[in-house]
Amino acid sequence: MLCHQKAKPFQNFGVSGRCELTYSYCMMGYRIRQYFLTSTAIVALAVSFELAEPAHASDIEPVGNLDLPTAYISFEGGIFFDASSSNIRFDKDDSKLGDLGSLQPGDWGGQGRFELGQQLNNDWDYRVGISAVFLSEDTSSHNEAEASQKTDLQTLDLEVGYRPEDVGPVQSRLFAGLRGLHSSTEADWSYDGANDKVGEFNDDVYAIGPRVGADLLIPLNSSDVALVGSASGALLFGNVESSYDYRGRGSELTRWSNSETIWNVDAMAGVSFGIGETANLTLGYRASRYWGLMSDRSDIQADGDFSKDGRSDLLVHGPFARLTVAVP
Repeated sequence: MLCHQKAKPFQNFGVSGRCELTYSYCMMGYRIRQYFLTSTAIVALAVSFELAEPAHASDIEPVGNLDLPTAYISFEGGIFFDASSSNIRFDKDDSKLGDLGSLQPGDWGGQGRFELGQQLNNDWDYRVGISAVFLSEDTSSHNEAEASQKTDLQTLDLEVGYRPEDVGPVQSRLFAGLRGLHSSTEADWSYDGANDKVGEFNDDVYAIGPRVGADLLIPLNSSDVALVGSASGALLFGNVESSYDYRGRGSELTRWSNSETIWNVDAMAGVSFGIGETANLTLGYRASRYWGLMSDRSDIQADGDFSKDGRSDLLVHGPFARLTVAVP
C-alpha cells in the first residue's frame, strides 16, 4: 500500500493521503492588486488557523498506513491566458466595422479554487471543489469603431477517489464524480464614436455531467518534495441561453436558447513542497479546454445583421499555486 516510509503530511493526495496541491494568487496591473489581496487574505487565514490550533504529531497519526490527516482544506489561485480561437468576427466589407479585428473569448485573467476533502477509510475519500475563471476583455478598435468581449466561468465538482497499490515510487489516485458548470460571455460593439453599445451579445451556459480523472505523485529524494500531476475529463450536458440587443434602430432585443454538449479536459503538473507538519505548497502549471462552450458569430454588420456559425472552444492555461492545510 502507501507510504512505506513516513513522509510529511500533504505530500500524498489530499484527504486520501495523496497529491494535494495548493496555490497563492499572482496577477498583473489592476487585477494584480485584486487577486494578490485576495490570496494574501486566504493564506493569512490558513496560517492563523494553524497557529491558533497547532496540530502535533499525535493529531495527525497515519490512519492505517496513510501519512495524512483525515480532512483538509485547500486554496488555489493563479493567472490564466486565453489561447482560444476567435469566435466574434466582423464583416470585412462593412464600411463602419470592417476594420475591426476578430475577438477571442477574453484576454488574460485569473483563476481560483477552494476545495474540501475527507478520507473515508484507507482506500476511499471524497472531495468538494468550487472554482472560478475570470478573463478580462479582448478588445479591438479602429478610428471610431470599438468592440470587446469577456468571459467568466465557474465550476462545482463532487467526486469520490480510490487509491490503488503503488507502482514503484509512483502513487496514484483515481476519481469519478459530477461537474456542474456555468459560464457567462458578453460581446459588444459600437461605431461613429457612440458612447453606448450599438450591438451586444450575451450568452449564459448551464451544464452538468460525469467527470473522471487521475492524480499522480512521485516523491523526490527529499521526503518534503514531490512531482505531482493530474488529468481529468468531463462530458457536460446543458443549455445555452442567448440574447442579442441591437440599438442601431432603437432597441431590438432577441432571445433564444438551445441544448449543447460540452467536452472538458483539465491537466496540471507541478512540484509539491511540505511545510511543517500540517501544510503543503504546490507550484505548477494548469490548462483547461472546453469544446463547444462558446457561441461562434461572423459577418457582423453595422446594420445589425450577423451569421451564426455554431460553437467554438475555450482554451485557457497558466501558472498556479495551491496551499493545503490540515483540518484539526
